[in-house]
Amino acid sequence: MLEIVQEMLVSAFGQNSWLAVVMVSLTPMLELHTAIPFGMSTEFWGSNALGVFPSFFWGFLGSCILVPIVLLIVMPVLKWLKRTKLLKRISESLEARLNRNKAQMEVKMQKRTSGKSSGMQEFYKITGIALLVALPIPFSGVYTGCLLALVMGLGFWKSLIALYAGNLIGGLLMVAVCTVFKDSATVIAGAFFVLMLVTLVFGIIKLLVKPKEMDRGSDNESPKEVVLEEVKKLKEGVWGK
Repeated sequence: MLEIVQEMLVSAFGQNSWLAVVMVSLTPMLELHTAIPFGMSTEFWGSNALGVFPSFFWGFLGSCILVPIVLLIVMPVLKWLKRTKLLKRISESLEARLNRNKAQMEVKMQKRTSGKSSGMQEFYKITGIALLVALPIPFSGVYTGCLLALVMGLGFWKSLIALYAGNLIGGLLMVAVCTVFKDSATVIAGAFFVLMLVTLVFGIIKLLVKPKEMDRGSDNESPKEVVLEEVKKLKEGVWGK
């Protein structure tokens, strides 16, 4: 099996394993934490395998390239998807989830930063996003961090600082892991690939099922109105205690 994968990679990228690392790091849910062990794998690349620091360099570069663009276009794209028949329900479900996450984080943030300056509140937001991006698990990379930064209302440059800092921390953690377990780079990369596929399948199922549950909750209200009502109940439940 690994020989087939190696032949496919060589036919697609030749000796340019660095280019494959960049492509993997650009892929949502794989990103930097998968790109580093992937580039180091001798089972995948043979003699063209990269060292830990070249893998980190190309992976970090690739995972950072699209961040500014994503920050600028993701919300307009989401609004456009809501106007399409094919992806309307999925985009509405994604927007609803983002709004709920925003409300929950705002409540938690308010409890932790009550009485503190606005500068300290911004610091907590940046730190929280950076830590989320640094986690080496699916749905915790720079793309998820972009969405979270947008719904939390961080400015463009503050979002970049949080996302790049978190990506750097996460990359250095993977460098440490791959340095200690250098001979297991293939296993680590394969585990991330499998975890990504499983998470993606369950995520798609939830996105498809959630709008139906919202429709059953109200025949006359739109998904946006349902979300606003849920957010109101959430805040009342927290502050009423």
